[in-house]
Amino acid sequence: GLLRALTPLPQAPLRAPTVHDRAQLEESLEAELRRRVVQHRASLDLDTQWDERLSYLLAPALASYETERLTGSALGGTEFQLAIKRAVPHGCTFKGLPQHFTHQHAPSMLSSLMQSATGLAIVQCKGEQVHLALRLRVFLYPDDVCAVWVMLASTNRPAGAP
Repeated sequence: GLLRALTPLPQAPLRAPTVHDRAQLEESLEAELRRRVVQHRASLDLDTQWDERLSYLLAPALASYETERLTGSALGGTEFQLAIKRAVPHGCTFKGLPQHFTHQHAPSMLSSLMQSATGLAIVQCKGEQVHLALRLRVFLYPDDVCAVWVMLASTNRPAGAP
């Protein structure tokens, strides 16, 4: 009786992720998302200029979001906000939308991002000095579970702003 209650149940072994090159996966997914954003904007007669520096600054926030998802504790929010403020040109506005996915299907990611008013406003951003930024991070876990975080952002000078 008592001994049986203390005997641990057998555990199923966890399989290592089958993706061996996380960086390559991130690059290919991000490139596909960028290509799809450019195509969508072109269909609206909008040019697309990417801000690589701003895109680079989005990466630490994505790692922080995944850490918060796992631990419930947010890290680095103040530093991220300060970095963004320094990177956005004076008189320009910043919009950003982080989103979490559990798949690696870029068309579905963009569709989901554009279903929110903020995501649609970013993708279809108009005005002066419009720049877009995009960063994608993949977090791999056993049994091929993955967490994909995407941050889509824009900066622009609102019409009538000095």
